[in-house]
Amino acid sequence: MFAVAKSLYITISIVYILDLSGVVANLNKLAFRYLYGAKVPYNGWQIPLFSCSKCMTFWVVLIYSFCELGDLLIALFRASLFSYLSEYIGDTLKFAKDMWHYTLDKIMKKTSHNNGEN
Repeated sequence: MFAVAKSLYITISIVYILDLSGVVANLNKLAFRYLYGAKVPYNGWQIPLFSCSKCMTFWVVLIYSFCELGDLLIALFRASLFSYLSEYIGDTLKFAKDMWHYTLDKIMKKTSHNNGEN
């Protein structure tokens, strides 16, 4: 049971780092500038394995599950399942982020409106 929870935590971490934080996009730009210099304009080039949360989730969960369980079939199933779920987990994280910003915006508007009346 804990192995499934750990796989879920791994998936959430990978989706957050690759899709939401923007770290990978900045690393891609940096690698592009290093490889091609400033003369070639950046065109959205990406490092293949590190830019896709589904691919990264599949390989990390596969390696983790195989090392923990030692059964390749179960490791493949778990890696495929969490790789499939990574898209939905990303959407859920984006929704939570948007709701958090919406709530903070409402609180800030209400606070600034109340301060204006005093």
